[in-house]
Amino acid sequence: MAQLLSKLLTSPVTGPVDFLKFVFNRINDQVAAEYLNEGKAQADLLDLTVRYQRGEINDADFEQQQAAVLQHLNEIRDYKAAQAEAEATDADDEVDGEVDGEVEGDMRDDAGVGVTGDTTGA
Repeated sequence: MAQLLSKLLTSPVTGPVDFLKFVFNRINDQVAAEYLNEGKAQADLLDLTVRYQRGEINDADFEQQQAAVLQHLNEIRDYKAAQAEAEATDADDEVDGEVDGEVEGDMRDDAGVGVTGDTTGA
């Protein structure tokens, strides 16, 4: 009850702060999604190549811009690989915790007959 009352009394101050946190988190998510968009980086590289082939940019500019786009593409792939590895490690840790226990007790089939590993019929 005291916690609810405290939350109610502080809401005029914490409400706007929480709202700003929410907005900034959404903005951060959007920026990260755009920055980590591998398709956009590939499209930028294709656009750069087309502009170079049309003669719109010279060799030096092409090489400089191409290096920057390729570096960005490699950063995206490295980040995604690290994320996938971290998620796989987390998933392995969760599975290990669930599988560590042994099954004990009597296993019976639907008819109530004990089930064993013996398939010889004896």
